[in-house]
Amino acid sequence: MPYNPVVTVVDDDRQVLAALAELLRVSGLSCRTFSSGAQFLEAVAPEDCGCIVLDLFMPDISGIGVLKQLRARAVGMPVIVLTGYGGVASCKEAIRGGVFDYIEKPVEPKTLLERVARAIRWDARRVHMRRRISTLTEREQQVMQGILKCYSVKRIAHELGVSFQTAARHRARLFQKLDVDSDAELISTLTWLTTPPFVSQETGYDGPYARADLSL
Repeated sequence: MPYNPVVTVVDDDRQVLAALAELLRVSGLSCRTFSSGAQFLEAVAPEDCGCIVLDLFMPDISGIGVLKQLRARAVGMPVIVLTGYGGVASCKEAIRGGVFDYIEKPVEPKTLLERVARAIRWDARRVHMRRRISTLTEREQQVMQGILKCYSVKRIAHELGVSFQTAARHRARLFQKLDVDSDAELISTLTWLTTPPFVSQETGYDGPYARADLSL
């Protein structure tokens, strides 16, 4: 199945919404827009792919409120917060909500496109791994859950009521399907999948809060 990302822009300022949509489409990206958080939440689905560019302060439901709803609904697309009224407190709250990136308005078109491209690359990997996980058998998923609990193969076999050899075979097939070589790599991959990195910190956030304490 091909990966067809869509950039979703959510902003209550219709001029900003139109300008961002034009920029993205001229750059060859598929785009859809929503002028309110509530409108967006009615349309979004867990299987959607691409990324979300989200205004932080909106009248009906805030960007933080939207972030919480997305996580509750298991929507995994990375979210880029774009705000004109940022602050340390709002940045911290956005990071806690699982935001992928945090940008202040006004933003240079080149910068925004670079951040969007980075988010889409991350999402493509997420979708690829999700599709791999969907090929697991029920037993392989049970073994995976055991590994996530740091159980040994011996304990997994005991928990599932199967022999050590059978549990080991399921583990080997699980590793093959997910293209990992160890329990540690599996745990790291699945942790990465469920907790998007805050890339502004990882790649050198240069906004006004670069020196602020953004620790959680």
